Amino acid sequence: MKINTKIGKKGIIIPQELLQAVGVEEQATMIGMESVIVLQNTKMTALDIINAIEGLESVLETMYEVLLERCSKCDDCASCGYCEGMGREDIPVPDWAMEEAGLKIGTKMDIFVEEDRGIITLQEADTRYDITDVPDDIRAFLSAADICIGELNESIELEEIIYEQ
Repeated sequence: MKINTKIGKKGIIIPQELLQAVGVEEQATMIGMESVIVLQNTKMTALDIINAIEGLESVLETMYEVLLERCSKCDDCASCGYCEGMGREDIPVPDWAMEEAGLKIGTKMDIFVEEDRGIITLQEADTRYDITDVPDDIRAFLSAADICIGELNESIELEEIIYEQ
């Protein structure tokens, strides 16, 4: 069961019929994660936990499908052009250099190479986020699930809304 709701000045009101339908009775634990809130019973049987896992798997499937729709199935990264250079290692910039350049420590940087002149230039990146903001284990999972990491990176950099209800 899914109910769309608006967040008011006093927070979120969860209809009693929804709580009853999912078996939340007297107390619940609210778990907040990036972009998601999970409400679960404070007491659960083994079967309750298994049913919760099944429900969460359904949500994950939907999210995976949204990513796959936006980022296409990766068939051959060597020829698609998106993934070229995705595996490059980060080059640390010393804190003193960031401060001297007037940048916040941890600012994302782009690197440019002028091969013919032997010059390497670093400058503040045009984007706030990129694929390096995705944890390694999640990135490996998405790659194994045939999500094109290059297209995913592009979507992250553009901060596109790819899911809306």
